[in-house]
Amino acid sequence: MEDQLDTNQEVLEKKGILSTSKFLFLSIITFGLYPIWWIYKSWCTFRDREDFKINPALRTIFSIFYLYGLFVRIRRLANKYVYDKTFSPILLFGMIIILEGLSYLPSPFFLISLLSIFCFTPPFEALNYSIISCQDYEVVEQQGYTTEQVIAIVLGSILWFLIITGLFLVEG
Repeated sequence: MEDQLDTNQEVLEKKGILSTSKFLFLSIITFGLYPIWWIYKSWCTFRDREDFKINPALRTIFSIFYLYGLFVRIRRLANKYVYDKTFSPILLFGMIIILEGLSYLPSPFFLISLLSIFCFTPPFEALNYSIISCQDYEVVEQQGYTTEQVIAIVLGSILWFLIITGLFLVEG
């Protein structure tokens, strides 16, 4: 009888939450690649939560077509849990497109495109709030960095070093 009770208890999925400052740091150090990972993980959350029949990888690869929809879903979910902040999915999506387009500017002005990272902050915070509020997960704030994140930090640091060095070594 006791074994039967243990198997009937609902086990909450553990969900790691990243702080906003860590998200921004990882986004900057990886030259904006970390938000791509976040987009993928966000689609996975919606797929699992809503039994949504999607392929998160394809939605991430073609995020130009799906990012606005992701932001709308996040805002809708956050509103369900009475999130007191608001954001405009269309404005954020438009700003990301414009800022990413600036990556084609000549050196060093292409670095302005990194500002697009900050457009991900409102949806990131809203999704974290929703995950914490929904009671479907055992939420744990990530302490430190995972091995994959450390590798990204090391590779990103090397890339930043090479880019900054290249900016100062421009032939005159």
